[in-house]
This record gives sequence, structure tokens and C-alpha cells, in this order.
Amino acid sequence: AKVVHSSSTMLYGALDNDDFFMYMGGLAAAVRSIDGESPQLVVANTRDPSRPEMTGIHEFIGSEFRTRYVNPTWIEGMQSEGYAGAGEMRAFVEYLWGWDAAVPESVDDAMWNESFAVYVEDRHGLDLKAFFDEHSPHAYQDITGRMVETIRKGYWAADEATAERLLQEHVESVAQHGVGCASHTCGNPRLLRYVLERGSALNIPGPALEGYRKAMEEALGADIEEAAAAAEEFVLRNEARTAAPELTGITGYRMQETTSASGPAPPLPAATPAPDGWAPLWVGLPLLGLLAAWHTHRLLQKGRS
Repeated sequence: AKVVHSSSTMLYGALDNDDFFMYMGGLAAAVRSIDGESPQLVVANTRDPSRPEMTGIHEFIGSEFRTRYVNPTWIEGMQSEGYAGAGEMRAFVEYLWGWDAAVPESVDDAMWNESFAVYVEDRHGLDLKAFFDEHSPHAYQDITGRMVETIRKGYWAADEATAERLLQEHVESVAQHGVGCASHTCGNPRLLRYVLERGSALNIPGPALEGYRKAMEEALGADIEEAAAAAEEFVLRNEARTAAPELTGITGYRMQETTSASGPAPPLPAATPAPDGWAPLWVGLPLLGLLAAWHTHRLLQKGRS
């Protein structure tokens, strides 16, 4: 199977909006649910009309990833836009995750490792932490939260040092700036439980984790462990409800051709012949005569007056 998506402009890419991975990735996920394998994903790339080409999705995403999102020139441009630029950086990480979830073959660990190195470790020396703290600290909180969630779900096999740094940054962001409450953070109690358990295992300071727990439970309005257990129970019920039932047999009536005992059906009656083509004219002539007489009478009346 093959899924083809077209791209004819540099204005939009694969990692700056959710349409691309929703449509193309959604079709790939549907095929994978049936065949067990993702179809071949190809982009009809006509961005340069003089050199149209068919580009594999991994190459297409990789090119955009390197020329934009880990490119210091692009990042500096986003920094000049303040909070809006911070939002674009946050969105990129969300859409990278979207591709990883929909088409795991399209995003590899190297892309996550490089994103971490650029945005968390500040590989290019752009003072990104200070930028986020000033313009949009919750964008940074969402970035670190999404990266932790990607590790939790098993899409990114990060090493322990990376996982520890991400957990520390995420917990400290909540302590310093409060809860941003994105859908994948305080709306995701299983992630919150993971942060507490994994953070404890990686020796994140206890007071910091307790502060994180308190802030998140206040935002969540519930105990984290209880909310996480309820979320898991909901998932199990939902998966059981949507699972395809086993077909043990089909009952009903089988259609088959039969012949009437009284023989073939009688022929349809012959169609009534169409009326003479002049008939409407004969019907209308008297009416036309009356109208002409009335019009003549009116003219005579006007002449006398």
C-alpha cells in the first residue's frame, strides 16, 4: 500500500501544523491496524516546479527538521518574536510527537536526542532557558513535559542522564512558574504519576517532587494515584468496547433466483401513443382569438375617447 500527500509550497511544512500527520498519518495508522505494517508514505514534492520529485516521508520530515527547527538561524528568528516564537517552538515538539505516534517509522531517536540537545541543553548557546523564562515559561514546561511523555510511552529510548535532566527541568518549571496545564501534563494523571515515580528513582530531590505533587493535585482536583488508576480503567473499558467481536456465525436469509409456478410474468401493457403534435395549437387558438378581440375592443374605446 502507498499513501501520497502533495506539497507545493514552503509556507507550510510537515512539522508546523497538525493537518499533515492527521491526514497522512491517520491513513497510515488505519492501514497498519489491518495489515500490521505501515504503508509506504510518499510526498509529491512540487515546491520547486522545475524539479518535481517523489520524496519519502522520513526524508521530507528530516529535511524540514534540520533546516528549521534545530537550525540556530530559525531559532533566533523565533526569539525575536517573543512569546509567539516560543509558541512555535512548543508547537514543533507537539507535531514531532504527532508524527511519532501516527507513523513511528517517520521519527527516530536521533531526532528526539537532537531536539533535547538544542532546546534543553542549549547546544547553540542561544540562552534559550532565559528566553523561555521571560517570554513563555509554560511553553518550555510543555516542551519538557512532552519529551517526558514520549519517553514514558516508549517512543523514545532516551538514556538515564537525558531522562533525569528532563524530569528535573519539568519539575523545576512547575515549582518556579506554576502549572501550565496543557492536556498532556496536568490533564494526564498517568504522566504525573510517572514523573513522581521515575523522579524518585532518579534521585530528583524529594521536596521538589512533593511541591510538584501538590501543585498538580491542586490543578487536577484529585489525588494523582487515584486519577491515574481511573484513567487506566477507562482505557481498558474503552478498548474492550471498541475491540472487534469474533464472528462465530452469520444468521439470516440466503437470496437465490426463483421461477414463478404460474410461468413468466405477463408483458407490460403497450405505451399510450403520444398525442398529435398539433393538438396543443388547436386548443390554444380560441384563447388567442379572444385575446385579440379584447385588445381590438380596447383600442377602439381609446379612439372614441
